[in-house]
Amino acid sequence: MSKSSRGTTPPYNHGLAMKTHFLERLDKPFAVIAVVYLICYTIRMFELLVLRTDQGIFGEAFIQKVVGIAILVLVTYLSGLKLNEIGFARKNAIKSILLGLCIGLAVFTIAYGTEYELLSAQGQSPTLEFSVSAYTLAGNVAGSTTFFTVALCIILNIINVLMEEGLFRGLFTKLGIRRIPFMAATIVASLLFGVWHIALPIRSFIDGDLSAMGAFASGAFYVGTAFLMGFLLGLLARMTNGIWASMGVHFVNNVIVNLLHVVTLSGVDEFQTLRLTISQALTFTVVLIAYIIWYRRQKQGE
Repeated sequence: MSKSSRGTTPPYNHGLAMKTHFLERLDKPFAVIAVVYLICYTIRMFELLVLRTDQGIFGEAFIQKVVGIAILVLVTYLSGLKLNEIGFARKNAIKSILLGLCIGLAVFTIAYGTEYELLSAQGQSPTLEFSVSAYTLAGNVAGSTTFFTVALCIILNIINVLMEEGLFRGLFTKLGIRRIPFMAATIVASLLFGVWHIALPIRSFIDGDLSAMGAFASGAFYVGTAFLMGFLLGLLARMTNGIWASMGVHFVNNVIVNLLHVVTLSGVDEFQTLRLTISQALTFTVVLIAYIIWYRRQKQGE
């Protein structure tokens, strides 16, 4: 080979080769989903069991979310997708976020109002308290309430919804519909989202805070409620052609648990499970009805 010939040989592009190799594996999208999910879950359990950042001053297991966002961006790129294709499109982003926030605030207004009336009927003299706390299975753990802690709570919850919505309603659903219909892909992603939430019952069982039966019951509740939430958020994402609205609902659902509490003579947030159940049921009903109407219109327009 001549010197001039050697000089024209293009350099080996590791990034391009890695992407090409990854794309060749996308004929099995569920294998990609499984690998990504297991990696993220391993990081999640390491943080909850070893680092325990949610039990410290941060009040949130945020490392898994930051790493998860990095994994999300990397896998999206390697999958030959763009962020707007998995739901982060700029078009109507603000409008969709406001829609999601309004839905979340509306259903929680009803949920808090119902809780307030029930406690008042029992003579508990409920009051609303704005304070930063960390959510645990044993009840909310109060923390200091300052501008910094409130801002930190909001920022960490934004990171949380970016990662979880981007992963479950974005990437996993997008990969899933390469092999199965949208509804089936949404169910798969929602099941994974439900299993994602049994991490806390597992930790409580390992720590001895819950019995085996208690952990099982708590885990079943978490899987069920998270599945329903994931499913309705998936429908909302499809109707709005992006994950901004689902992020808005998800954000309100998470941050309000940390910041707004119902205080009575006998304790704090004693009816929190009822409040969350009411809010989830209302959101599911509203989104499902809206989706049925939207879907029929889509069919009529074909």
